[in-house]
Amino acid sequence: MISFKQLQQITNPSQQDEIQPAQNLDPSKVKFRLILSDGGTKIAAICTLKILDPIIEILKEFTIIEVKQFKVVQLEGREILMLTSCPKIIDCSRSAPVGDPTNYTRQELQQPLVLSKERPGTFAEESKQSQVAMSDIQNALSQQTEKGLADGIIPIKNLNMASGDDWTIKAQITKKGKKISYQNGFLFKIDLIDEEGTQIEGTFYKDCADEFFPKLEEGKIYLFSKSQVTTANKKFTSIQNDYRIIFNEKTVVLEHKQNEQKEVPIFQKLKFNLISIGHILSEIHELKSLDVCGVVHSSVQNEGIEVKFEHGKGNVKGKMVFSIIDRMNDMITVYLWGDLSRETKVREGDVIIINGARVSQFGGKSLSCSIEHCKIYINPEEESVSDELSKYVDLRRCRAYRERYDQERAVMAESKQMDFQQKQKAEISHKKQMLDQIKSQTHTFVKNLLKDHCCNSDGATVPDMNLSEPLNKSGVYCLQGYITKFLTPLDQIAYMGCPKCLKKVTDNRLTGFYCNHCNQIIKEKYFYFIHAIFEDFTDKVIIGFSREQAFDLLGGIDASTFMTEIRRGFRNDNDFDDWLMENILYKTIKVLVKAKQETYKGESRHRFYALDVQYVQISESEEDKIRAIKTGRNVVQEATLKSENRVLLDTLSQEKEDAQHHDSLNGTQ
Repeated sequence: MISFKQLQQITNPSQQDEIQPAQNLDPSKVKFRLILSDGGTKIAAICTLKILDPIIEILKEFTIIEVKQFKVVQLEGREILMLTSCPKIIDCSRSAPVGDPTNYTRQELQQPLVLSKERPGTFAEESKQSQVAMSDIQNALSQQTEKGLADGIIPIKNLNMASGDDWTIKAQITKKGKKISYQNGFLFKIDLIDEEGTQIEGTFYKDCADEFFPKLEEGKIYLFSKSQVTTANKKFTSIQNDYRIIFNEKTVVLEHKQNEQKEVPIFQKLKFNLISIGHILSEIHELKSLDVCGVVHSSVQNEGIEVKFEHGKGNVKGKMVFSIIDRMNDMITVYLWGDLSRETKVREGDVIIINGARVSQFGGKSLSCSIEHCKIYINPEEESVSDELSKYVDLRRCRAYRERYDQERAVMAESKQMDFQQKQKAEISHKKQMLDQIKSQTHTFVKNLLKDHCCNSDGATVPDMNLSEPLNKSGVYCLQGYITKFLTPLDQIAYMGCPKCLKKVTDNRLTGFYCNHCNQIIKEKYFYFIHAIFEDFTDKVIIGFSREQAFDLLGGIDASTFMTEIRRGFRNDNDFDDWLMENILYKTIKVLVKAKQETYKGESRHRFYALDVQYVQISESEEDKIRAIKTGRNVVQEATLKSENRVLLDTLSQEKEDAQHHDSLNGTQ
């Protein structure tokens, strides 16, 4: 018999004699009724489907379980147990009950736990019977040690529901799935194969999945023991085995020494349970996992679709679509989803084997593949694939087709590259001729440049300015004058950029400089970007000098050299100003300028960028006049007498004479 106090103190495994759906006591909660026994007394228990969900597939009659949390409730004048947490599976290999348990009564539950003088023999017999039962249960637990794993290896084909957990297999992981989240935690699956070529699927749940997921590697050989064997769900696996393995917290997994060799020998060729495309199209009409092979027939379309998750948030999921065809000329569409679509690189003519594809009705009958349950082999070698593959595809013919296809693509790519290079050279030559032609023409005054674009020296649009026909329809102007001021501060003259895309990079102290656009770590490299005021005797304008143009402006000094060497010699901004005055400012230059209209904070502005920079050689007398300008002596008068502007004055005079001549002709008429 079992007392009420004993019932509350149960922590050791109990045996479950019977499980069946409970009566409709509370349809929303109570779903199952169980009969539990500790070897001496048996009692009824009830629980919900939610509690039994993690073990419902492997729970059967006479399974030994460990119950830790329960409540005692009254039902129709009887006390029964209500399980409040999921029981722990200890052994599911038994086919008979432990001991000869008897039903308890309400009076027995109410009796205190004392030694009755009137019935000493009854209690002693009960205690002895209970001890024997519990000893039998404990002996049913795993007794193998780590040393004995290798001695008791059995082939996978010998595993069945009666194997219990007292077995060891040596197998190679041929496929390791991704972690999948479900209502009660995480799980992941593996496919195993032994030396005889027998395959079986294994599943890790919850804490066991968290423990073993980082330890197991695809392609390696392991020893597996102390796990449960249960019936396989053929709907979600392509492996031809009636059983699967459920790994738990008592599972022992040891990496085999064979993995320490340089080359791990594969037990046998890659084994698949291939199904013809014609059979899929005509015979299979439900969701099922299978293996299929074929040749990529249609062009591959890689795109993304927007899907919605919780709270209506949108997210883009990758999708790849192509068709495969086999030797019987049967064709089916394949959809790759998520990460699998991004990681898979296929092209027309590739031989493809899909392990674990699922039949779907998406867009008609098709194959749906995701990284959680599928593995794809592209152009496998004949030596590594079982002979049955030749029934579905002709590997030699496909290889010849791919070689011819690659040659044609290479010729097309080479021709396209040559056309691109020739076109690029022609564009560069044309651009150079245009710039040389502009250089050879009469210089444009800054005043006329601003008038052409109806803006002031800052680039702001002037609406009242009379708009006339532009002097230069190409938008490129040749200016001659000098730089009077750098608007860019010393510490911003150059930026750290990517050599490929020229975009700014981020500074990470651990990895170095990183380009978010190219997704790679780069070496330290600086690029110029300078804004400066350019003047001639008519007006001034702000011009931007980037990279090559700034390199020419600063006298051929590389940006990295300037930032790492020259800049360190400046104690303050005054030293930098002195250096500019000595080397850059007020030196006569020719600048080819390109105008560009931009919108900034809702306002339309013009920006002027340098296309080419060239210093103009002047005489010693003119250098003296420039020095006078630098020292501020008679600046305006000296500036008007500069030789580089005399050409511009002659141009103005010629324009004035042409205008007077035009007026005289009009008067004569």
